[in-house]
Amino acid sequence: MDVKTLSEKMKVALFDMDGTIFDTMEAWRNCNLYYLGQFGIHPTNEQLPFIFQASSAQILADYIKETFNHEIDWEKFRALQKAEMLKVYDSTPKVKPGAREYIEALRRRGVVTAICTATWTSFTVLGLNRTRMLNLFDAIFTSEIVGFKKGDIRHYEYIADFLGCKKDEMVLFDDAIYAVTAAKKSNLLGVVAMTDDTNIDYRQQLSETADVLLDSLSEMPR
Repeated sequence: MDVKTLSEKMKVALFDMDGTIFDTMEAWRNCNLYYLGQFGIHPTNEQLPFIFQASSAQILADYIKETFNHEIDWEKFRALQKAEMLKVYDSTPKVKPGAREYIEALRRRGVVTAICTATWTSFTVLGLNRTRMLNLFDAIFTSEIVGFKKGDIRHYEYIADFLGCKKDEMVLFDDAIYAVTAAKKSNLLGVVAMTDDTNIDYRQQLSETADVLLDSLSEMPR
């Protein structure tokens, strides 16, 4: 489906947060690499794409164990990760170009807007509050709230049921290949893949999977 038709038919817009609305993926990558290093894990450039795009902590843990023959204390890792990333959300994350303006335009058209993120709920609310964007969303769906990861089609079924809409009325905007793939399998109206330097290794795969590939939300029709 072309971007114009998708935009005209969309009734619900689901937005990933990190990498789509906030320019925070580099911070996540640096944080994860630093603390993996503290546990003696030093991935090669070839291993980095999988580590950055792992759809769950369990998948990453299994990969670390198989590849590096190393088991990590994930509770300690998560605690360190949370302490570091809290600083990012508390200090007002950088909003990606065109994101605020596009979401505001959708709301003027009467489109339902919602957050769809794997980030912790408390961090999500904090970041949106700090950037004064909390009031731009009708609902927030984190993996914690939904109970399913974004790589699981049940995540999108839950959202449709909660909002009382059909899946083929929803469009997902996301930068993660696992979420884009699951959303396509869920038969949403459309999936818009967002790209930047942090997911360049998956750009071709994103292009082949999503309906639309964008560098910025400012490219979407208003």
